[in-house]
Amino acid sequence: MAGALETLCGQTFGAKQYHKLGNYTCCAMISLSLVCLPVALLWIFMDKLLIFFGQDPMISLAAGKYCIWLIPSLFAYGILQSLVRVLPVSEPDPSDAYKLVCNSLFAYTSLLAYATCKETQILFTSDAFLSIKEFFHFATPSTIMVCLNTTTLHYYIPYGVGAAVSTRVSNELGAGNPVAAQLAVGAGMVLAVLEAIIVSTALFCCRNVLGYAYSNEEEVVSYVSKMVPLLCLRVSVDSLLGVLSGVARGSGWQQIGAYVNLRAYYLVGIPVAALLGFLLRLRGKGLWIGILTGSIMQAILLAFITAFTNWQIQATKAREIIFEGQLSADNGLA
Repeated sequence: MAGALETLCGQTFGAKQYHKLGNYTCCAMISLSLVCLPVALLWIFMDKLLIFFGQDPMISLAAGKYCIWLIPSLFAYGILQSLVRVLPVSEPDPSDAYKLVCNSLFAYTSLLAYATCKETQILFTSDAFLSIKEFFHFATPSTIMVCLNTTTLHYYIPYGVGAAVSTRVSNELGAGNPVAAQLAVGAGMVLAVLEAIIVSTALFCCRNVLGYAYSNEEEVVSYVSKMVPLLCLRVSVDSLLGVLSGVARGSGWQQIGAYVNLRAYYLVGIPVAALLGFLLRLRGKGLWIGILTGSIMQAILLAFITAFTNWQIQATKAREIIFEGQLSADNGLA
């Protein structure tokens, strides 16, 4: 849901409406904290839910205790994600380095202190509540875009490139520079293709030994070797998806991305996986081919949307949205 800030804050910064960045960030903190309430309630009764679904009582009890102790970090994580998403929008910041070398509490306090010392400082005002509806307009489809994608370790490489593309695209659209936004998209796609070639080539060359990272059983090693070509294709698709999703977030296409995700996976990917995996008895390979088919469909649709986008119109719309909100606020003060 914090992905909504990549659109709102990125385009606002590009339009030099710096005072609105803090407003959107506060709005995100409030909104995500509200969303954390039902999740926390779910975690409180996690042991009972697991038992209801047939889990072992001892395991359920341990998991329930773990979830309860995890609740405080849930709310802190919502605030942290708001800060992490908004700071790189304005300029390359050490936010990711903070996350790597610091624990979550220190990262939260450090980022908050940094944010309050900038021109775009974060101050809690009543205006933050007025932006909640606008935030959820982008946040809800952002969730659908992200939660259906792979969470494998490799995906974080193209996701990082996608985050950079999202920042550049949103900044340039907000500033009214469609050509620069289009160039940022092209640069991101070139990086995605190069990364896909390097990683997939390395995996394919190591296909006969990769299985030993998981097991010494020859059967497992042989099975992994047979699956590596599919893994290479999945890596390539993920690289493209990471950047294309960043373009969508930076352009404010979260709703389009959500529709593409749902249709690609639920109308194509899952039915193909069920057909190949269970009816044709291809088992694991069939399931993977099905999900891969959904990913390919998603990448194709997002690529077509990106390729046929009129960036001049996108820049005009972005500035209209930003300055329309500013005009409404000015009229209210008048």
